[in-house]
Amino acid sequence: MKSYFRFLSRNKLYTLINVVGLVVSLMFIILLGDYTWRQYSIDSWHKNADRIYLVGDQTSFSMWPQAGDRIKEMCPEIEQKCCVMSVRGKIKYGRQEVKDGENENGIIMVADSTFFQFFDFELETGSRQTALNSPDKCVITERLAHRLFGDKNPIGESVQIVGEYDVEPGNTVYDSTLVYTVSAVAKDFDHTVLPNETQIIANMKRYPQMLSAEFPSYSYAFSNAGACKVFFMLRPGMTLDNKKKTIDNYIVNNYFIPFGEYKVSVTPLKEVMFAPQNDGKGLQKGDKTRLHILITAVLALLFFAITNYINLTVANTGFRSKEMATRRLFGSSQRMIAWKLIAESTLMVALAFAIGLALALCFQDDAISLFKGKIAITDDINIVSVSLCLGGIFLVGIVSGLLPSWQMTRYQPIDIVKGNFRFRSKMVLGKVFIILQNVITVTMLTASLVIWLQLHHLIHAPLGFNTENLFYIISPEGKEQVVRSKLRKMPFVERIGPLTGAHSISFIQVFISLSVTTSLYLCLRRIWTRLLSNCWDCKSSIIMEPVMTVFI
Repeated sequence: MKSYFRFLSRNKLYTLINVVGLVVSLMFIILLGDYTWRQYSIDSWHKNADRIYLVGDQTSFSMWPQAGDRIKEMCPEIEQKCCVMSVRGKIKYGRQEVKDGENENGIIMVADSTFFQFFDFELETGSRQTALNSPDKCVITERLAHRLFGDKNPIGESVQIVGEYDVEPGNTVYDSTLVYTVSAVAKDFDHTVLPNETQIIANMKRYPQMLSAEFPSYSYAFSNAGACKVFFMLRPGMTLDNKKKTIDNYIVNNYFIPFGEYKVSVTPLKEVMFAPQNDGKGLQKGDKTRLHILITAVLALLFFAITNYINLTVANTGFRSKEMATRRLFGSSQRMIAWKLIAESTLMVALAFAIGLALALCFQDDAISLFKGKIAITDDINIVSVSLCLGGIFLVGIVSGLLPSWQMTRYQPIDIVKGNFRFRSKMVLGKVFIILQNVITVTMLTASLVIWLQLHHLIHAPLGFNTENLFYIISPEGKEQVVRSKLRKMPFVERIGPLTGAHSISFIQVFISLSVTTSLYLCLRRIWTRLLSNCWDCKSSIIMEPVMTVFI
């Protein structure tokens, strides 16, 4: 390999282009590979994953908990039932308080006592059989245990769960100050379609205390963080295909169905992630279309890196032709030289992979924001992943080195001395790879341009009215007149008018030039925030955005 390193040191631009191309492409391959593996293998690690199904209709996974009990009684194919629902709120322990973060499904989960018999989430301490066998018991995750109790043993400690809700007139007011005894500590949720933000699991029987009301049959079974979901574990070899009509009739006759039709859906646990009924509320949601686009883009990037290596290596074979001719004269066979060149390309790929892995770890958090999904490279290192990585390195190395080795070994030493080798390689393979790269580049640029033009058209399409300096405001429920009267007193508000068909929405025409609209917009937000805090005690907030954003 000394001659190869000497060649790389003397051709720094060649080395830089190849290494950078392979490093960037392999970094994205590592990030996207981990993301894709997690998306497609989610929840497959449960022992009974093949027997667990989630029921709902054709548009959502919403289901009434009392309906789940009745369906289980009607269908002998069902072995167990488990209702699961996420709830937004806060957890209190003494003076400590843990709240939901932004864009989270909710840190509180309520579930039937069968939850830990259904799902194989690992418990650090406690019993799976008795963890939720009483309404006053709860299970906390490691993250919450460390945050509230530190090194102290949390088992037997009491915490308070307070859900976010507004009590509607006529509803029974439930006691929200109930305490729960910690019965077990579970590992943080990961690699599951259930919300990874979950920090505490309480018994489903206490959900009215968190939501202020029970789910009646004449309304939807929704919490403040998504619908109530019912999982069924079927007996081995059983399906619910023959019972769908029976379930449809029961739901239509006993529950609120807006259009009088109901078609039940029975989705395997492994397919919930990409199911069309999954709206991302109370569940992790995947997007196959976005995943396929990302995979295509990364594979195109890898193709560019490989073709760059092949093209540059073939173009620079003249620099090493004398070395290969000398090796042939000293007895090396064509096969030995070919394997040497493949080994060199594999070594470069392995080096690029190591650098790409380091960069992937550095940019992992940014990739999570970009891909909108969990990536945990270090957690997913195992025999299978290591074997796949080694296989990928060898595959890319062989593909990268195969054509250059074939090109170098197909000539006799006398051809190299005469200079025929350099002439033919530059005239044939170089042009082929350049044409391929140009075709792919033009195709991708054309697709990007078409997408940009379409988005530009949608953003700037005429709406039939003037949108300049026009804002919409969503005021807190019941406070529309207060907000309107305050806005009328502001000198920069020209006129106010309601939007027909939209509850609690007003449009404000601002009499001001476009050049200062942005600063006025920010000023209005600050003024209205202060205005609301001084006028009333309300948990809701005013929402104000330019009218144009409503239609984008």
